[in-house]
Amino acid sequence: TRLCARWGPPPLAQGAEEGARPAARGGMAMPFLVAEPEVHPMDPSLLAYVLMPVLMKALTDLNAKGMRWYEARRARCAHGPALPPGKADKAVAHSTRACVYFLVWLTTLPLFVGLMRDHYNLSAPMPLTFPFRDGAANLRYYRYVGSLFTGLYVTELITMRRLGCITWLHHLATILGICMFSGAVPWLNANDHSLFVGSAILLMFAHAGNVGFLLPMVGYHLSVDVRRQRAFARAALAYGVVVWLVLRPALCWTWIYLKLGHYQSWAPIVVTLAVDVATSCDSVHIVLTLVGIGRRCNRKLRAQ
Repeated sequence: TRLCARWGPPPLAQGAEEGARPAARGGMAMPFLVAEPEVHPMDPSLLAYVLMPVLMKALTDLNAKGMRWYEARRARCAHGPALPPGKADKAVAHSTRACVYFLVWLTTLPLFVGLMRDHYNLSAPMPLTFPFRDGAANLRYYRYVGSLFTGLYVTELITMRRLGCITWLHHLATILGICMFSGAVPWLNANDHSLFVGSAILLMFAHAGNVGFLLPMVGYHLSVDVRRQRAFARAALAYGVVVWLVLRPALCWTWIYLKLGHYQSWAPIVVTLAVDVATSCDSVHIVLTLVGIGRRCNRKLRAQ
């Protein structure tokens, strides 16, 4: 049956001897780490760690100029009261991050489409098949995308004035996870690394979609009308609940469930769990903050 095929031993590789025993797959008997991990050579994807701060600096300056133009036009046209202090700076920060996340989302989209089309099933792990025909080229492309994420979070840790403990936990866990996902640290064999890359693509695609959260927050900070603020906060809250708390865990853990019979060690599953829990803590914190914003807006409307 299909279930037995999933949990049974994998077929022998071409050219293998009939009497040879395949490596253990699945179950409590598999080791935590493999004895002979695969080594990946360094490549130019490291340049993205340097280019991302430069890109974010340029986007921040550009968005700040646009914000000054918007405030000057708002003052000339007398469109209601001026923005409260600090709101413009927060809108600039969110718009800069939205631009970067949109860029990362576009670059992650081909990997996500190829993974869902060719690999999101019970089959054995295979090299990535999209956007290029060559699996090695797709792996290099994946590492470039991961380095964009790492550069983004490293830049935020350095440049942002205030970061809570949960945000530090989220960023550091994501940076560590991407460094391990990339294969730069030799700790998995080729089989488990292919499965680990699948988890990374799903997590990165969900994170890159944060542009759907950041754009409503830009609108929230640029609004002085309480009803509009509440509407923008509700839009951001709906995105957070659906994508962060439902869709991302469902995609990631369904992938692990489908491929569980093909893992050769527990380490990639444990690390995926740790990264997902750390990012989920930050997601829950943001969702609760948005709930508080909505309640504050309701109190202001009742007071009017």
